[in-house]
Amino acid sequence: MSVPVPSRLGHARGKWWLLAKQRQPGKPAAEPAQAPPRPALQEVSQFMLLEREVEIEYRPRMLEALQNKVDAVADSLQGQTPVEAS
Repeated sequence: MSVPVPSRLGHARGKWWLLAKQRQPGKPAAEPAQAPPRPALQEVSQFMLLEREVEIEYRPRMLEALQNKVDAVADSLQGQTPVEAS
């Protein structure tokens, strides 16, 4: 036994079908054009080479100094209880 569907409900179902049909993907979008090639990099400046050289040479000392400062802060907080953020 089938139950007749009121015309308003049937009409709403029809609209739903049209909306669903409209959302279905159509043709795939065209592939985007490739970006233009990047210009070649210029030669690195003498200043940048010197800066890098000094950074590499002094990195171990800088890391040691940083570790000493972190250790000092950790030691100063040793007896403190953490405070919960609210």
